Amino acid sequence: MGVFELMLHAAGEVEPLPDGVTHKITIRKKGVLVEDQYDFEEGQILGYWDIDTHEASHLPLSRKCLWPITNGSFRDWRDQTGHGGDYWVFSHVKQEDIDPPIVIYCSSESVQTP
Repeated sequence: MGVFELMLHAAGEVEPLPDGVTHKITIRKKGVLVEDQYDFEEGQILGYWDIDTHEASHLPLSRKCLWPITNGSFRDWRDQTGHGGDYWVFSHVKQEDIDPPIVIYCSSESVQTP
């Protein structure tokens, strides 16, 4: 991983208060994850293809009939078939409770509802 995004997420509740102009936001959990995009650039080796058995592996499977598969191999296949593409990679979320929870009050104009 070269350049990636470190994402912070929050979970909790939002509730309107009786005054009609304020919302109470309670944040009960926090989560952190890494987000990255794989773009099949440059000449990185992705693995090896055994032409006889049609098996793929990160390591060479045998000494005969091996074909290295690179980012370029994938780009060529993508150009020929019109299938495949770059993709996003996400780590597991490291999640923790917040105790005591964080409570924020804000005007109803600041809260967007779906």
